[in-house]
Amino acid sequence: STMEKMATRVWMDQNHMVNWEMDDLLTIFPQFDINNKYRVSAINNEGYATFDWVDYMDKSDYTSLTHTYAVYPYYDETDIEGEVITTYVPSMVDYTGMESSIKHALMSAKSSTDRLHFTNAQGILLLRLNAHTPFHHGAIASIRLESASKLLSGTATIDYSESETPAAKIVEGGNNYLLINIAEEIQKELPAYKNGEWTYFYIPVVPDNYLKNDLKLTITWKKGGIYQRTV
Repeated sequence: STMEKMATRVWMDQNHMVNWEMDDLLTIFPQFDINNKYRVSAINNEGYATFDWVDYMDKSDYTSLTHTYAVYPYYDETDIEGEVITTYVPSMVDYTGMESSIKHALMSAKSSTDRLHFTNAQGILLLRLNAHTPFHHGAIASIRLESASKLLSGTATIDYSESETPAAKIVEGGNNYLLINIAEEIQKELPAYKNGEWTYFYIPVVPDNYLKNDLKLTITWKKGGIYQRTV
C-alpha cells in the first residue's frame, strides 16, 4: 500500500514534503479489527511511502470493518472497535531533537482504498526559551508539562464516528502530565536574553481547551534546581 504526501503531516520540510523515515512503524487495520504492524520500506521523490507487512497481534476472533484504518506510531496495544481507535500517548519521552519528539505525535487515517491520507490527531506545543538572569544560564535536563484539569497522556481514543479528521482524547484513568527527558548530547546552555536568541522545544499534546494558568511548566536544570511557570 502507499501513502500520499499530505500537508497535515506535522513533520514537513519547507516544500511541504512528508518526512517519513525508513523502518518507521505503524498500525494498519485492513478492513478487520486486527492490529497489523507495517514498516516503511521505500520512499520516493514524490512524497509517497510504501509500507510492508511485518507482523500482527493475534486474537481469537475478528470483526470486519467497512474501511481501512491506520495509526502512527505503532503500539502493540492499539486496537479498534467500530470506528473508534484505541491507542496510546506516552507520559515520558526521550528528546534527542525536534524530529524525535514530533515523531511521537499521533496521526491516523481512514480509507476505502489502499491509499492512506493521514491527518494529525495531536497538536504541537512550541516552547521558546531563553535566560533572563544569570541563574538560568544552564543546560536543561528535563521539561515537565502538567495540567490542572486535563489529561495529557495514557490510553487515547481516535473516534471516526465524530469526525473525518478526529483529534485524540485521553480516556479516564490517564495522566495529567508529560515528562520530556532531554538527551545529554543535546543539553546546552540557554542563550542569554540580551542576545535575542532562543532555544526551541516541540512537544506533542492532545488538543483541548486549556484555561489560562491551567498548564504548569517545570524545567529541571542539569546543574540542579528547577524553574516553574503557569501558562
